[in-house]
Amino acid sequence: MGYKKFFIYFLITGVILAGLYSLFIYKKDPLGYYHLKKESRYYSNNGRFQLPAFIKNLDYDTIIIGPSMSQNFNEQTIDQELHVKSFNAALSAASAREQNYVYQLANKTHHNLKTVFWEINFDSLYGESNRVNNDSGTFPAYLYNTFPLDDIRYLFSSYSGELYFDSREAEKTNASLRTPYNVYKFGSGIPGQTPEQFKDTKVVNNQNPVPDGVSFQDMKDNFDSNILPVLKEHPNQEFKLYYTPYPITYHVNNYNRSKQAFLDRLKIKEYVFQQVKDLNNVEVYDFQTEKKVTYTISNYLDGSHYFSTINDWMAQQFAQKAYLQSEEKIQENKVKLLEQVEHFKWKQLKTEK
Repeated sequence: MGYKKFFIYFLITGVILAGLYSLFIYKKDPLGYYHLKKESRYYSNNGRFQLPAFIKNLDYDTIIIGPSMSQNFNEQTIDQELHVKSFNAALSAASAREQNYVYQLANKTHHNLKTVFWEINFDSLYGESNRVNNDSGTFPAYLYNTFPLDDIRYLFSSYSGELYFDSREAEKTNASLRTPYNVYKFGSGIPGQTPEQFKDTKVVNNQNPVPDGVSFQDMKDNFDSNILPVLKEHPNQEFKLYYTPYPITYHVNNYNRSKQAFLDRLKIKEYVFQQVKDLNNVEVYDFQTEKKVTYTISNYLDGSHYFSTINDWMAQQFAQKAYLQSEEKIQENKVKLLEQVEHFKWKQLKTEK
């Protein structure tokens, strides 16, 4: 057999095998991208790969977008408080660009999308405006669009094969059944923090430079590129932008890292409000100066994340339109948060009785 015939046969064989593999992945569909199950013993722990299947296939008219600070919003609580049908699409450590991907897929696959709760998170706004998180594998942008030819990257990926074997293992070991609504919730059983953990935390006035990627300009570019156009281009959808209640110690640590970087965070709040204040479809909520939450250190399981009870509390505030921002409130909260940080003493911290 000549080398040309051998090459042709080899190529044909390869195409056939690739086709059979892709057909196998399509039928088994380890992510549920085409055939999502209402409950399963296996969903991928890698939310960047798993979440698109949920976004595409679940039924909702309200979506929650943000990083891990928003992952513990319980859909049932949101639905009861706000009379909607929701899905929590928050993604751990999600950049603003990744959040934009989430919104675009939800909007393209749900023509009845009415309301978007979108967390404005400082850590999401750092870096280049096209930044995605590749720590758990190259970000699968192809899963976040509706272009069918892009699906080949899922159907022909070796990673899809790994996911299939992981799902088989979960079935063999009779892993607990889960639903798309509880895969990424966290914090249950973890003890809350105590004031004594922060005995050495003191405010340090400083002129430290702003770390790379976290300046006001960086945050502005991220907001302008990934969030603001969405708000303007979809006037028939309601957008609830919100700042979550970090513990006061989180703000103190950021102030100590760079006072100017902390001031830039206050400045970006003003900027965001100025950009959206005349948009009738946008509201802004800010929970970051509420001392009854942020000084109760037992509300938090680590340096930033709170327990789901705080998410439930926020849902109630959304329903009551409490903490809704205005021109006056923005300025008031700017002064208040700066004062809280600069006058912080660890003995101000308390635990829930």
